[in-house]
Amino acid sequence: RTEAKALFSEQERAALQLAWLSAQQPLTTPRRFVQPVIDTFEPIELVHLITVCAIGSLIQRFSAVTKPAIAPKVVSFVEKYGIETQTLAIRYPIPTSELTRVA
Repeated sequence: RTEAKALFSEQERAALQLAWLSAQQPLTTPRRFVQPVIDTFEPIELVHLITVCAIGSLIQRFSAVTKPAIAPKVVSFVEKYGIETQTLAIRYPIPTSELTRVA
């Protein structure tokens, strides 16, 4: 996201984009999306990065399938900071105005 550009270095943004892509499009990755990673990482670093992304993707898929209970400590943290845990709500947020209109 544009507002997050100042938070991460060019290399970190490239890694985050690869992580997002590996979860979204694991079999087809357009070159223009992975070029920043190719430009900023050495081959061995790419292997490490892709491995981390793959493990993250497996954990994401496992959690989506098994829907494990969230630990009380994590629930407390999530509630304290108003963090959404429903993936569909994160991906397709409903504007607040829509929520009040339905209620």
